Amino acid sequence: MVWRSGWKVAAVLACLGLVAGCGSKPVVGVLLPTSGAASTYGESIESGIRLALSDAREHRELPEAFEVVWADTASQPLRAVAELEKMVSERDVKLVIGGATSAEARALLPVLDELDVICISPSASAPDLSEKSRSFYRLYPSDELEGSTAGKFLHDRLGITKVLVYTGDTDYTRGIEPEFRNQYVDNLGGDIVATVDLTMEGWQDASRQGLRADPGAVYIVGYAEEILDVLGHLAEQGFDGRVVTTSAFYSSEVIHRAGELAEGLMFPLPPFDRTSEKEPVLSFVVRYMDTYQRAPDVFAAHGYDAMRLA
Repeated sequence: MVWRSGWKVAAVLACLGLVAGCGSKPVVGVLLPTSGAASTYGESIESGIRLALSDAREHRELPEAFEVVWADTASQPLRAVAELEKMVSERDVKLVIGGATSAEARALLPVLDELDVICISPSASAPDLSEKSRSFYRLYPSDELEGSTAGKFLHDRLGITKVLVYTGDTDYTRGIEPEFRNQYVDNLGGDIVATVDLTMEGWQDASRQGLRADPGAVYIVGYAEEILDVLGHLAEQGFDGRVVTTSAFYSSEVIHRAGELAEGLMFPLPPFDRTSEKEPVLSFVVRYMDTYQRAPDVFAAHGYDAMRLA
């Protein structure tokens, strides 16, 4: 559905050809955070993967003896590594869909080459991940692009010259925030009045102080729980400026949980337009809605793509 990196896709397929040539059984591992802090994303990705499998079965596209081994990483990078090692030792998995978060992907990198396993990540986005292992491939765009896009949008499109930034402390936020700062401050001359560290106890006090500087907008760099926490806090403070956040907000469950707090919120839209009438997007959206009675988000779409590639 996305297919941005043709040469990487070709490399994966070449590797898979070698695996098949060795006579290995076609067993694919799926490592997703279906519990814990990142479960929102894991559940969406899983729904896309299961739809891809259903489509493949319906069209008789699955190889003989094809199997899928599932494991919950519980949103913990070290558990992701342990589950991968278990899959390889017990089921001889040669290809895994995993690394849903950048932190999990980073933990898997040194193990992939050691175990000779190919990993396709539907959603990890830290800029340097693909440089760290010959066995790691991702479908999601780099955080560098998202941070830069947000900075340009706030300054040039919205005309905001003062911004208050909220940020967590993850691989995801560390990939986006510096690129945003480089674009918004260094290249365009915008002013970040303060940066609120959401991992610090009492961050709300730092936020209230930053809001007194009268920023025209806030930029929330984080995952779902962090974004929702800040949105609730801003509502309590009566903030009436613009609110921009990351593409991590683009999850059906997160938008539903935000409710009225999502009104007017803006974020960079990842490369999946579920309103498109072009194929294969149109058929995917129709099948997804028929199956799950809800519209797919970008994580479901990338999960679908990852399994179709596998």
